[in-house]
Amino acid sequence: MRTLLVVDDESEIRRGIIQGFNWQEQPYKIIGEAANGQQAIDFIQVSVPDIILLDIVMPIMNGIDLTSYLTKHYPQISVVILSNYSDFSYVKQALLNGAKNYLLKATLNESELFNTLDTLPIQETLENQPQRSIEEQLKDRFFSNHAIHKNDIQDSLFQYPYQTLLVTDLLFYEEDFVLKNKLTLTDLFPYSNIYWLTIQNYVIIIIDSKLVTTAINEAMVSYLQTIGFHDFFGYLRPFFDGNAQAPSLTFINDSPLNQRFYLNDQQIVTDETVITIQRLPIFSYETFHSFLNSLEEEAALNYCFRYLTLLDHQLFDEHEMKDFFSNLFYQLFQHIEKFYSAYSLVNINKVTTLSIINNSLTHKKLIENVQTQFTHFEQLFYSFKSNHHEQLKQELIKFIKENASKKITLRDAADFFHFNYTYFSSFFSQHFDLNFTDFLTRIRIEKAKTLLTEHQQNISEISAAVGFSDISYFSRVFKKETGYSPSTYRRKGVHID
Repeated sequence: MRTLLVVDDESEIRRGIIQGFNWQEQPYKIIGEAANGQQAIDFIQVSVPDIILLDIVMPIMNGIDLTSYLTKHYPQISVVILSNYSDFSYVKQALLNGAKNYLLKATLNESELFNTLDTLPIQETLENQPQRSIEEQLKDRFFSNHAIHKNDIQDSLFQYPYQTLLVTDLLFYEEDFVLKNKLTLTDLFPYSNIYWLTIQNYVIIIIDSKLVTTAINEAMVSYLQTIGFHDFFGYLRPFFDGNAQAPSLTFINDSPLNQRFYLNDQQIVTDETVITIQRLPIFSYETFHSFLNSLEEEAALNYCFRYLTLLDHQLFDEHEMKDFFSNLFYQLFQHIEKFYSAYSLVNINKVTTLSIINNSLTHKKLIENVQTQFTHFEQLFYSFKSNHHEQLKQELIKFIKENASKKITLRDAADFFHFNYTYFSSFFSQHFDLNFTDFLTRIRIEKAKTLLTEHQQNISEISAAVGFSDISYFSRVFKKETGYSPSTYRRKGVHID
């Protein structure tokens, strides 16, 4: 009787497997369940199952990490992955980490499940198991907590005099580098053994060879250039350092591997690669804000473009640069919301812009993305000022005509259109030949002329209808504008344009 553990964060799935299938007539017995990888480890430390039915996506510890843990610590346990259609890339990684098979949750049925379980090999007891592979042994020793010296490994695991370490990340491992080029690399380094380890987010390639590290470095770079693998970025060094000690995961994390942001034009980096980080040049926020507050957005962006040229061929701290530009774009959005909030942003979005900046993987790409975003803002401001001003002017005239009988001010109009008062005052001055009060008066007099010639209301009623509370003041203003008193204008039936 072989024992099973069901591991899935969805209780309905676990219940369906445990209670929904006819286990009584099968040579399998479910001895437990767990909602995540950590719970599974806790269970296994008490009772070790023969098989684990394992979900991929779970909180606390997912199925990929648990599979890797089981391969290292409990290789006798057979793992079958339970996946959704969208989980294929994770399934592939789990299979590479040691899982034996996988089943789709959406189509899972009793026959398929038991047939899959029947195909799993019956593991021998630990005492009778064959010796673990060199990769597995290296993985154990490579990341142990104690120092490992050259003689401890070389005599038992390695065949040749030189060992070279090449480290990259899982992005290239999953896409192309290992799966498509493993055999090619074997041909590239004859009289060599090549071992592939996957640890956390890294692919660790150990080349046991007659070639020294510098020769392998040259051959690797030449190979990458030949296949056009320009996105590859790897860290290469002798497997043991000058003290004859194997590198640890901490050492790799602190290595030049993390300098990809700056070294995007290189493919291989070594311990000798040194990056000199500089302080960002001074940026005058006072100048920047002065241009924006004066509605000189083109000048503000030109200032930003000039500053950007100072960063093009220099190296600065990645996080400092990203924070600086994110803050700059955030201020541009605030400016838009303050001065141009009447119009929606169609082609530019705050979250998208900030994500593009923060997700820039290289120094070169960050500069390109910043320049592109500045250009989008440039086009936005140009579009706003060239295409919307006439529309806004006509809408403002309409608003004044419809509200001429009320006591309205320029601030009322700015509030109606949701504009900043300072900007709206500047806009009115640029697009009308009169100030707001005089323009409002002209609109009122034009309306009064129509009422005088086409309606029978008395002059007092007309005065009130066009926004004048004092008939005497209305008469004075009307005569000043037309040359006639309201009564004379009505009596003569004059129309003055």
